[in-house]
This record gives sequence, C-alpha cells and structure tokens, in this order.
Amino acid sequence: VRPVYIPSAFSPNNDGFNDIFYIQARDNSVTRIKSFLIFNRWGELIWESTDALMAWDGAGSSPDGTETGLYAWRLSIRPQTLEDRTLRELKGHVALLR
Repeated sequence: VRPVYIPSAFSPNNDGFNDIFYIQARDNSVTRIKSFLIFNRWGELIWESTDALMAWDGAGSSPDGTETGLYAWRLSIRPQTLEDRTLRELKGHVALLR
C-alpha cells in the first residue's frame, strides 16, 4: 500500500465534492513537506506550499482564477516512518475541471 496518494483530478466549483487538490497520506505518514508546487501549461509556478495541511483551491496567478485544464505538480516529502526517512520527489499532473 502506498503511503501517499495524489488525486488526478478535482473540481473547484464549490459544490462540496472534490473542491480542493491536496496530498492524501495514510495514517498521517507525511507531515514534513519540503515543497508542493503547481505549474501551469507554460511551466510557470502558480501555487506553492510547505505545509502538509495546505490544499490548492484552484486559484492561480490570474485575477479571474485558473482555467480548466491540466496542471503539473511536484512534491518533495520526507515520510515520517522510522524505517524510511529519505526525501522523496514525486511529480505528475492534475486535471482541473469546472
């Protein structure tokens, strides 16, 4: 079982379902984040956090919010298990649906 799950899509439309994009970790196994970054299609950084409890709400660098589409993410974490405290670099894409 993987200790970290990153969703592949979310819909920040304030309907109460999948409105935020966040790191999902089994048994609070991830509490230390070096960086959690979101990039737009041009590779520009539009959101970042170092807090394991923070979530991206779909807001971007434009005043009108972020467009529907595919966004790249990169996550640097250090699991809290005793047997494995190595820094892990994860990356992928998330679809923002409106």
